[in-house]
Amino acid sequence: MVIYLCMLSYTLVLQSIPPVLSLIIDELGLSYHQAGVLMSLFALPGILVSLPAGMLADRYGVKRVGIASLLFTIAGTIMVAIGQTFISLTAGRVIAGTGAISLIVIAPQGIVQWFRNRELGVAMGIYNTALPVGVIVSLNALPPLASQWGWRSGTWAAAALTAIALLIFCLGFRERRAEKQETTFSVPKLGREHVLIGLVALSWALFNTCIVSLNTFAPDFMVGRGLSLQSAGFYTSLFVVGPLCLSPLVGYAVDRIGYPEAFMAAGGLGMAILLPLIPAGIDYLALLMLAVGIWAALVPAPAYYLTADIARHERLGFGFGVLSMLNNAGVFVGPQLVGLSRDVSGSYTAGFGLMALFAVLSAVVAVMLWAKRRRQETH
Repeated sequence: MVIYLCMLSYTLVLQSIPPVLSLIIDELGLSYHQAGVLMSLFALPGILVSLPAGMLADRYGVKRVGIASLLFTIAGTIMVAIGQTFISLTAGRVIAGTGAISLIVIAPQGIVQWFRNRELGVAMGIYNTALPVGVIVSLNALPPLASQWGWRSGTWAAAALTAIALLIFCLGFRERRAEKQETTFSVPKLGREHVLIGLVALSWALFNTCIVSLNTFAPDFMVGRGLSLQSAGFYTSLFVVGPLCLSPLVGYAVDRIGYPEAFMAAGGLGMAILLPLIPAGIDYLALLMLAVGIWAALVPAPAYYLTADIARHERLGFGFGVLSMLNNAGVFVGPQLVGLSRDVSGSYTAGFGLMALFAVLSAVVAVMLWAKRRRQETH
């Protein structure tokens, strides 16, 4: 529960922008590309710090790195809350991202310490419900807060929750160290294990490029189609009902029957079929968002399960660092591309097509991963 609360605070910090994006655009006079940059810059530090954060956790432990991560997250979020210009907001998002991305590297590492040999899929499934819970809360709670006290009120709320998470983490998290701890800070030589982790990370990155782009621009798309800010937040939040309800069940299924790559591939293909239907399906918006979320629920638990299954115990931080590094590279690019397509075309049709492309590519990489693992098992 301690790690779960930390991930919930991460999600609220990440998602403090999309539900009120229309208000930020109006107040600061931003283009849609600049609005996408506000989301992308949150992921930029992850490209640089994910591997070092994971390796530091391998060397010094999850708790020390976790405390530093939460402090960075709080500082950056406060900068966003008090920022008055696009530059000050971007600086705050970079600092908050530095801490938050480090947190999502070490959080699953802390879970694996306690669940590696029993019910790991279920544990990862429960862990991954923190993201949809945070998204539901942000999309439904932040618009009313913004209507009453301005868009910055949600950012202050995210900073406050992160401060509470820091206090509970300091008092409540107990480290379970490996029998043999790493004594050097070094990058392992490239081998089969790292190629497999790279494929998991690439599929996960493409999936999240799609998801973050959807969460970023779906509310603004709906507002543009005549929905209120609160209604747009509600309809967008329907997307995460599937992951919230199904992630533990998917994790259980992976524990029992295996084939995690098949779950990831199916999730990506299902999303790719449905996403292009959204711009023309405004009358069936609730059904479409729920259906996309059901397919998306098939991906997170298997991705984390695979990383923990492939990586050696003393290199878990490195493995999850690779997962986060490639993921953040994709998240950095995705919202900018979708925002740019909106600026150029004048509509979101091309943007939803780009999201579908990311989902298809995620499925293709998952199939490649399956083939690679099967070939290695037969040799």
